[in-house]
Amino acid sequence: MALENDYEILERLGEGAFGTVYKARHRRSDDVCAIKQIKIGAKSWDEALRSTELQALKALRHPFIVRLRELIRSALDGSLYYIFEFITSDLFRLLRQYPHGMEELRALELTRQLFAGVAHIHQHNFFHRDIKPENVLYDTAHETVRIADFGEARSLRARPPFTDYVGTRWYRAPECLLRDRTYSSPVDVWASGLVFAELQRGSAVFCGTSSIDQLYKIFQVLGAPIGDWPDFKRLAEACRFRMPAGT
Repeated sequence: MALENDYEILERLGEGAFGTVYKARHRRSDDVCAIKQIKIGAKSWDEALRSTELQALKALRHPFIVRLRELIRSALDGSLYYIFEFITSDLFRLLRQYPHGMEELRALELTRQLFAGVAHIHQHNFFHRDIKPENVLYDTAHETVRIADFGEARSLRARPPFTDYVGTRWYRAPECLLRDRTYSSPVDVWASGLVFAELQRGSAVFCGTSSIDQLYKIFQVLGAPIGDWPDFKRLAEACRFRMPAGT
């Protein structure tokens, strides 16, 4: 199947570190879809097919996770294209309509869906590592979410160390901010909890300007984790982090 023959590109939706996303139409069925062009770079075709992102997308089938429809290799340039269902919006854009937060029951329902999707990811031995409002698509017609963008995903069977500079700072778990490279699936739970709070507040909870500032803002609200986090002292000393006064 040739991408150029079967799909008409309608518009460019965005570009990230791992690829460019387009809105497209299937020429025969007239269905609208999203197409992600993957930046293979120096990777071979076989390496691209073994990527964790693709393995996760193929393995995960859930109402609240974006669905991969097919995989296409372009006949023109050899690029790899993921064909997804098209979802109209995301939680980032939805939140713009609620600068002071949305109604509690609605926030709870969207969060229930988000955590159900996250649980499914973890049950299938993956973790996402970049949960944030922009990566949670929102179907306006059915008021349901889809977790998307698995470019940072890793297998729970993989052995650390992992990179500590992962995810978006405002949603990055404290262990990553403290440069712990043995973290795991709880980083998704932390980020999902912050998305829940943001749905109710209308704005992000911890808006640090750096990793250290992010930690300060977290601990000023939640207090010192020394008693229930045995590794905290070691991690803090390793990156020369000092608790803010009053915590």
